[in-house]
Amino acid sequence: MLSKSARAASKKRRGERNLRSNISDLFLRGSISAARARGIFQDAADAQARHVNDLVVSEDKNIHRNLLRKLARQRLLDWQSLRRDVRERVASSVEALTLDPEALVAWGLWCDGVPDGRTVDDLMAIFAHSFHCMREGIFPEVDFQGQPFKSSWRRKMAGRPLLAQGILAEVRGDWAMYKQEIRSCSSSAPWRDHPWSFLELQEHMLDKSGAVSPIMAAPGISLATFEVDWLHSCDLGVAADFLGNCCFLVSKHMPGSSEEQRVASLWRDIKQWYTENQTPNQFNTITKLMIRKEARKSPKLRGKAAEIRYLIPWSVDITERLFSGYPPSSEEGTCRLAAKQIQICYSQLSTENFDPKVLADSCKSFLLLYTALEDLCLLEHRWRYKPKFHLWQHMCESTQSAPSLYWTYDDEDWGGSLGRMSVRRGGKHVALGLSKTVLTKFAAQNKVPSLADLALREKSTAPFCEHFACCLCKGA
Repeated sequence: MLSKSARAASKKRRGERNLRSNISDLFLRGSISAARARGIFQDAADAQARHVNDLVVSEDKNIHRNLLRKLARQRLLDWQSLRRDVRERVASSVEALTLDPEALVAWGLWCDGVPDGRTVDDLMAIFAHSFHCMREGIFPEVDFQGQPFKSSWRRKMAGRPLLAQGILAEVRGDWAMYKQEIRSCSSSAPWRDHPWSFLELQEHMLDKSGAVSPIMAAPGISLATFEVDWLHSCDLGVAADFLGNCCFLVSKHMPGSSEEQRVASLWRDIKQWYTENQTPNQFNTITKLMIRKEARKSPKLRGKAAEIRYLIPWSVDITERLFSGYPPSSEEGTCRLAAKQIQICYSQLSTENFDPKVLADSCKSFLLLYTALEDLCLLEHRWRYKPKFHLWQHMCESTQSAPSLYWTYDDEDWGGSLGRMSVRRGGKHVALGLSKTVLTKFAAQNKVPSLADLALREKSTAPFCEHFACCLCKGA
């Protein structure tokens, strides 16, 4: 099972510059103060260490500023590979918008469930305005509301070159971004015949809510820009629902005179399985209410995403042990087959094993089995098919890259890193100062990806894929 911490293989820098990079990293992440970092660099220089003398800044009130300037200086451009689908999307925008790939920065936008309402609309309007400015490659003359800037520095810079261009290459988000109910999941499902265009989607938004998100006005944006996230659609959605129903069914076959005792027997089986398989992400316990809160609601296992993901192999093991003698048409037999199919889907998270056809076929097979289970248990309010299942199906059938390459675990981790980087150790606590500090630290920590020769690196024959999930469907 792929860990949330898994990343593409990369060799850590070894040799003489390790001390420099490690101390710099501690400072830039906010783990130590500038004064402390400066002192360590001074001690290292006194001990005849190499590659640190230039970072021994003067010991005055501007230590933080001077050290940050030193670290942010002369950052080299370096190619960082993009996923094929993103590379194709950006290459298309480079041609359509006549952008300069030598000076282009590809941006990803992560949207969480908060804030909402007018606040998020204002933020998206600012983002869209900023992306228009980055497309032109010049400092704006007015703000996102069309009003002249009040800042003298802004007025001075208006119309000057930015020295770079930018484009919104990908939007990722949680479940709050995507909601629509569609149950049919077969190859002949009606929603497959007439997918929405980007314009039709915006018309639907206007008809339904009277407004379109301002981010839709960003240059180069399309349905394919929006990526469905595995964490929210599957780990906390499809898999959690499946495991809740699976555990509920399995507990019926466990020893015990009451439901609580049978769930306790189920938990003992899981603990033994954890021990035998040395599972890294484990539940601390599983109780009756963690499986099903109310009798009128469909079961859903409550837990963290990684805990749920690592329990999928157990579902294959337990259903094979308990249900192998049941006919495929029974609830037990269908559950056993469904467990195998969702396990195959999870195996496709690995970039080494990824095969888009295997993921698409296994996803469809799982959902067909799941809807059959819902039909069997409709009166008992179990195995309920939810909108997230349809969203997940879109992702599995359209993606040309392993979903682990763009799940939002990285974004969630980055949120924590951002908080640590923005810690103030002195000075005024204002938005401008915090933003400048974080951006400068980020620039000092990361090399800028060069998108030159983007269109020439790889000519793919794969069909253009729409990733914006449920909004491709015209509704049931």
